[in-house]
Order: sequence, then structure tokens, then C-alpha cells
Amino acid sequence: MEVFYDIDGYRACPSAVCVGVFDGLHLGHRALLAELVDEARHRGVASVVVTFDPHPRIVLSKGNDRVGLLTTPSERIELLGSTGVDRVVVLPFTREFSDLTARQFISEWMRGKLDARFALMGYNHHFGSDDVDKDDYEALAASEGLEARHAKAFVLPGGVKVSSSEVRKALADGDVSRASLLLGRDYSFQGEVIHGDAIGRSIGIRTANVMPESDDKLIPADGVYSALVSVGGGQPLRAVVNVGSRPTVGGRDRRVEAHIMGFDGDIYGRKATVSFLQRLRGEMKFQDLDALAAQIRDDMGKAALSFENS
Repeated sequence: MEVFYDIDGYRACPSAVCVGVFDGLHLGHRALLAELVDEARHRGVASVVVTFDPHPRIVLSKGNDRVGLLTTPSERIELLGSTGVDRVVVLPFTREFSDLTARQFISEWMRGKLDARFALMGYNHHFGSDDVDKDDYEALAASEGLEARHAKAFVLPGGVKVSSSEVRKALADGDVSRASLLLGRDYSFQGEVIHGDAIGRSIGIRTANVMPESDDKLIPADGVYSALVSVGGGQPLRAVVNVGSRPTVGGRDRRVEAHIMGFDGDIYGRKATVSFLQRLRGEMKFQDLDALAAQIRDDMGKAALSFENS
């Protein structure tokens, strides 16, 4: 897969194109891109995904709307690499770009810069500042020499809707199991292992503080989770992870602390990936450190059961 960050250096070729943020690259996104790849192969053209950085909502809200990214730009590119698309074009989203009308975007970008011959659109996707009605996009595209089609909505058995908004809602509720169902994989984040307050060591339960690599990355609701932690790309290790401000010790800042079960190595300064499996409980304030330690050991027992059942 080729990745282009500079549209001026893009080598245009006949292509089938799909445009969107694709934050999270959930099951609905994957179904859409599988359809794009099949369509491109049928037509004998390249399959091209156009995505944006930063997230359009961040720009259009003038920085006042903290979206909470399901995937950082680098994570999104890595996930797109597993979809089979030929090319990814990352466009910088700006206020000026958002002012383009639908016709201008089709004429100047889709046809002019990308040489798109076919556009596959999500079932509710629209583009352009003039807010063209969904049913009019195909006729508008045809007038510019571009064939366009909206894909069907993707729903799971039982009518479960899949969208980035639904994933964010699940994570905000701490329901990482539901988020995993919608994503088709465990929700995770990457970050550096940093020094904490060494309180875990004082009670015989060492923890690794993992700092998310981006402040915009969405972290699940405060609470305790069973999780897998992979250090430096190594084998995933079983862990109990606390997300929150640590009220028992008077903490104020929000942290992610992982106790890797049966592990006692030095991993400070290394990159780790934390994958959330199941929420065990909410964050609590305990009377003292002994009570906290007893609860963490109980959490470890519950986590062990969740690993066996997963």
C-alpha cells in the first residue's frame, strides 16, 4: 500500500475512490473498503482511500470540540494497510478546504487531482459546503464524468448499528466489550511507559504507567479493566489496568496504570500497547493502601476468569 501526504506529489491514475475520516476503522468501514477493493479490481483501476488529518470536527469547532480519536493518524494508516487498498491519500483538513462545494470537490479533487473514475460513498456520507442532498450526489458526480454510488448501511445481526459515534459512546460508558464488537478487534492505545509514584511497588503490586502517545486519543471511562499489554511489539501479557485519578492516594491527574500479571521486568521508556478486554469495576476510593492492595488482588482473580472466558 502506498501512502501519500502531499497531493502535489501524487501520481494520479485511473481509480476507484472512497473518502472519509475512517476513525477507528470499525466493521462498517471494513465492509465499505472491501466493496471498494472488489469494485476497483472489477474495473481494472487502483483502489484509493482519501482520509483527513486533523479530524474535521476539530477544525470546524475551532478547537473547542475534543473529539476523542479512536485511532491516531499512524494507527489509522497501519489499519488501512490490512484492508487491501492500493493507495491512501492523507489530506490536511483546513477551513479553506471545508469551504469547497460538492461540485468543486468532485471536479478539482476527485477528477482533477486523483483521476477518479468511480466513487463509493458510505450510506450516510456527504461532502461539500453546500450540503447537497444525498440522493443528488450521483447525478452531480455524473455531470462531472464521475460514476458514484452509496453503499448500503452496515448492521450486525440483531440490527446493531456500527459507527464511530457508537464506538465512542461505548468507550465513554466503559463498555469496552461492546466497543470491541463494533470494531472487530480489541480497543487499544499505544504509549510510553513512564515513572509514576512507586505506590504500587510499596504494596507489592508493581504497575506500569503508560502515557498515550496523543492527547487526542480516547481512553475508556475511569475504572478497572482486564487487558493485554504488549511491550516493544512483543507477546501480549495479561494485565489489570486502572484508568482514573487514583483517589485513594489523593491523585488528581488521570492516568493509565497497568499491573502486568506475573511480570517483574524493567520496561521504563519502552513503547507499550494496551488492549482493553473487559471492565471489571468502576474506580473506587479505599480506606487505606492495605484495602487497595486487597482489592487489586481480587481484581486479578476476576481478570484471570475473563482471560479464560475470552
